Amino acid sequence: MAHEKSIDEQIASQSEFILLDPTFSYAFGHRGQLYLSKGDYERALADFSEAIRLCGWWNPGNYCNRGDCYRRKGDYERAFADFSEVIRRKPEYSEAFQGRGNCHRMKADYERAIADLSEAIRINPKYSWALGIRGECYRMKGDYERAIADLSEAVRLDPTYSWALGTRGECYRMKGDYERAIADLSEAIRLDPKYSWALGHRGECYRMKGDYERAIADLSEAIRLDPKNSWAIDVLSKTKHANSKQQETKQTTKPVPPTANPITAQRHYLDCPNCGKYYAVDQVNPQQRIDCSNCDGWFLVKDALNLRTTRERVETKGFFQRLWSGSSIERSNREQLVSRAETYQSIIRNEMLKGNHAAAQVWQLKLNEIMRQIDNL
Repeated sequence: MAHEKSIDEQIASQSEFILLDPTFSYAFGHRGQLYLSKGDYERALADFSEAIRLCGWWNPGNYCNRGDCYRRKGDYERAFADFSEVIRRKPEYSEAFQGRGNCHRMKADYERAIADLSEAIRINPKYSWALGIRGECYRMKGDYERAIADLSEAVRLDPTYSWALGTRGECYRMKGDYERAIADLSEAIRLDPKYSWALGHRGECYRMKGDYERAIADLSEAIRLDPKNSWAIDVLSKTKHANSKQQETKQTTKPVPPTANPITAQRHYLDCPNCGKYYAVDQVNPQQRIDCSNCDGWFLVKDALNLRTTRERVETKGFFQRLWSGSSIERSNREQLVSRAETYQSIIRNEMLKGNHAAAQVWQLKLNEIMRQIDNL
């Protein structure tokens, strides 16, 4: 409330300046920025337009601010018009390239977004905001290495840039590096305790690690801050279900005495009944639970497929059945390709869960290429 009150007081001060001098363009521009920060877009637009009328091109920032206001309203055509006009008149004005690039990002036109943002960074190499947004574009394209590079530079330039930290954390999560992901997301939350997106994705990291209690706490807080976050609501439901199953397993599973174990201490291999990923175990308990890192599910050893004492599969079932069939190629080459296919399929599932259909399509193309390579072996 203190923050809101401070903004209202500043608005009142600028209004007094305007009453004293109705031609004071700076006061209109500053008050427009205050209205924009409150989400009062109509009043912000009115003030920016009046500032433009009074001072014209003396301050192109008014055009960029109005363009950003149109962008937040979802009026991309008017936003593009303002940013493009600034670029036409002031081709070295980096903020205009950044603003237009952000509009392209919002429309999922990542190639054009990257082009504009790269120009903004060329003009101003220390433009942390442009670096962060370009990193987000690379993330949406599935290019996590470039995304992390841009986001890391943005954070180096501005260590308080919580959005860049959160986005870099999400890149690490998609790479399966949950420890780094949690570290970045936690720092973003420290900087902005109301950052519901970061809370939700940290909760997803905890869920992938099997730490359901922390996952439920983070996801619940994310939903409290943003009750319309359908993704967090869906993940929270799945997490609670998984936690319930885990608790049931702990209560019902009893250790099998060594004498009652029909399997010796010799190393055995088995496959997940859900996705076909293989696991190695040194001493098998039929009631032992295995959490599958590939399909995010779990199974008991007694329900596994293809229990055997050699790594090579004697029978193949599950999602990757056709990938493992055949015997005319070297096992090592096929295993490498199958491992990559499994990884891509997991990434596609995670992107679809988040609603990132464009990124999912990128990874689907990569998966299709792997499948073609396997078929041609």
